[in-house]
Amino acid sequence: MKILLLFILSSFPLGIQAQSFFRDSVYWANENIYRYKFQSADSAIKKLNESHPNDYLVKLLEVNYYWWKIISGDESEENTGKYYLNLERCFMLLEPVNKKYISNDTLYALITTYAYKARIHSMHSRYFLALAELNSCIGLIKQSFGREKFEWFELTSGLYYYYMEAVKKNYPFLIPYLILFPKGDKEKGLSYLEEAKSSNNSILSSEASYFLMKIYLEEERNFQLSRIYSVHLIQKYPQNLLFRYYLFKSFLEENNLEGATRELSGIIFNAQNNPQISQTEKIHFAGMAREDLKKYFLRK
Repeated sequence: MKILLLFILSSFPLGIQAQSFFRDSVYWANENIYRYKFQSADSAIKKLNESHPNDYLVKLLEVNYYWWKIISGDESEENTGKYYLNLERCFMLLEPVNKKYISNDTLYALITTYAYKARIHSMHSRYFLALAELNSCIGLIKQSFGREKFEWFELTSGLYYYYMEAVKKNYPFLIPYLILFPKGDKEKGLSYLEEAKSSNNSILSSEASYFLMKIYLEEERNFQLSRIYSVHLIQKYPQNLLFRYYLFKSFLEENNLEGATRELSGIIFNAQNNPQISQTEKIHFAGMAREDLKKYFLRK
């Protein structure tokens, strides 16, 4: 997913008006990604790269953009290459910071950069590579513990505590490699994610809602609760095909074919009527949903 900070960078000598314009530009570019207005987001990112070519926040925004392109089915060599290129640029811009004290915003950005590298490995079942990325940033994650008053750490702490336990259940072969890592705690993780979901920051709230939707569908198998988060996200971002796909899955997992079929129609309608996404992206989630239906009928 995914994830963008709306930070005011103390290291960047902008006036108050310029800061506000920059912050708003980053915010709306990210909102356009969630709204599947990929062309508008791309145009905004190009302008931000022209005005702030060496700002890590812009690079993280661009990583987020290509992540959404990739998970929407457009995993071209070009998109993947730009995803990794911007991650490396983030590291180049962030690594020179003073390690004795890392500000909250910089610490969060570093953790997020490692997380983006880990998540694409996980997506392709490269679990040991994903674990290597976690190992590389575990010192940073430890620094963030106890600093959750900076609300973006509610998200990172929540994900760490929850998934550290979920990984042991789903991938027991990784347990020996996790012995020296801080212990997980599912309840604590969910509590932090709920707090992040309640944030007045729209981006943070949406990120937390996304992960809660995913957790309750895939891990907790609480399909009704997952659906609550899906509906909440779709009300905010009706053209977001990923959120619609998760809503489809929640109905299918409950053997509710009427609901699943209705949501498949919603996926197709919103995809075909969105001029800002590619043809590959238009058919990706509908294709996945149809495959899920085929498997469902074969099992029955």
